Amino acid sequence: MRVLFTSTAGDGHLIPLMPLAQAFAARGDDVAVAGAANHRERIERAGLRFEQAGPTIDELRPEINAHRERIAALPPERRRPAAFSGRFALIEAPRRVGALRAVVESHRPEVVIHEPADLAAPLAATAAGIRSIQHAFGRPIPADAVLQAADDMAPLWRAAELEPDELAGMYRGAYVEICPPALRVELPRPPARTHVLRPAQASTTDAGKRERPFVYATLGTMFNELRTFRLLLDAFEPVDCDVIMTVGRNREPRDLGPIPANVRVESYIPQETILARCDAVVAHAGSGSVFGALAHGLPLVLAPQGADQFGNADACERLGVAERILPAELTADRLREALERVLRDPSYADAARAVAAEIADMPSPASAAEDIAVQR
Repeated sequence: MRVLFTSTAGDGHLIPLMPLAQAFAARGDDVAVAGAANHRERIERAGLRFEQAGPTIDELRPEINAHRERIAALPPERRRPAAFSGRFALIEAPRRVGALRAVVESHRPEVVIHEPADLAAPLAATAAGIRSIQHAFGRPIPADAVLQAADDMAPLWRAAELEPDELAGMYRGAYVEICPPALRVELPRPPARTHVLRPAQASTTDAGKRERPFVYATLGTMFNELRTFRLLLDAFEPVDCDVIMTVGRNREPRDLGPIPANVRVESYIPQETILARCDAVVAHAGSGSVFGALAHGLPLVLAPQGADQFGNADACERLGVAERILPAELTADRLREALERVLRDPSYADAARAVAAEIADMPSPASAAEDIAVQR
């Protein structure tokens, strides 16, 4: 079976696709992954063939930064639809669709499996007359954001001599669900079929005994402002815990200034190598960080900055697995108080372990690949 996976330029969009792509490759299928140049190393290190399609984050960053300034001027209720559609339908898709169609034509896959923000993928698949499958990277994109993206993508569909899809091609075929049951919401359109896949695998490594709590802190790679990291450092310094904090490959730890004795700062460390040792996670509420922490049964302190992070943080707070801190409340004192609360109050860890049990019961990548293959 020939399978093409495809992702926009963000790491948080590509990484959730990789376990299923590797599962297809392990079956002996012909697998390629289309992405930006910054994804080549990760894809090839996983033993998969890389196909270049679309700009990198660095190439997009000036447009993304200008777009964020425009979004900040909008009323709060209009920000998420405009943010999603502007970023992916208006900025990235037009610069990606031609290259992606060329990859589809040369690779000739039987199916294209794409993450939700890759709005060029269902168009390219439809133009080639092949099926597409949407692979979630977190909780579903809200319906109003999907509808806005459909409006903004319509000219690209018409340029390809296709009738525009009412949902920009999202949920057009089957759907790969990675969201644990406790965090799921209704989809904007029922997919033809749903394939469930666990979002993260908890490590079974024995972390051993520690003298005091161990905390992992991250803000991802898109909202990782130095001033926010400085707040985190100031919050961590008086807490009786040890912290490892990653600032992203586009940041240098030395730019943060003095580092507290109880904190180690790195540009990047794969979170799966850290989480088994942790007692709590402080993060921006990106889907990868949230699902990874919950797969290990870890409570969270969430400081959402944009995109899907506010919805993720709200849902986690309702479940009792996290303390949520909105931007207007974000101070070192508030962060310190929230971290001490989730470390001290066992109800947060108890709730997180309940979600971890749900995740552990979800099908493996190998099982999902077999399920998809038999549906061709």
